[in-house]
Amino acid sequence: MNRHLPVARAPRAAGFTLVEIMVVVVILGLLATIVGSNVLGRSAKAEVSTAEINISQLKDTVDQYMIENRRRIPTWEDLLTPDRTGHKWIQREDPQLDPWGNEYVITFDPDYEQLPFIVSWGPDGLEGTDDDIDSKSITRNDEG
Repeated sequence: MNRHLPVARAPRAAGFTLVEIMVVVVILGLLATIVGSNVLGRSAKAEVSTAEINISQLKDTVDQYMIENRRRIPTWEDLLTPDRTGHKWIQREDPQLDPWGNEYVITFDPDYEQLPFIVSWGPDGLEGTDDDIDSKSITRNDEG
C-alpha cells in the first residue's frame, strides 16, 4: 500500500506581508494628498472671504464716523480711543489684523480723496500687488 504521509507544513505566520503594508501606505498617502489639497484650497478662500467681510464692516464703521465728524477720515487711533462723550467706535484695544497678521490700512481713496479706502495687503503683505483686497474691489465684486 502506498500511503501518502501527510506533509508537515510550516505554520503560516499571522499578519501582513511587506507588500500589503506598502500598498496600504501608498493608498493612505494618495488620500491625504487629495484631502489636504482640497482643505488648503478652501482655507485660502476662507481667509480672503474673512478679509473682505472685515473690510466691509470696517468701511461701514468709517462711514459712520465720517458722518458724525464732518467727513474726516479717521485713523485707527480715532476709532480705538473714546471720544469726548466716551463713545468708542471699535470695541478693541489694538487695530484689527487681517487673516495674515497685517493691520488693515485706512486711508483716502486714490480716485476720490473725500472717500475712505480700506485695504489689506493680502497674503504676501506687500502693497500694490495683485493679491491686495480693498473696499473698492469688494464693492465692484458686489455690483457685478
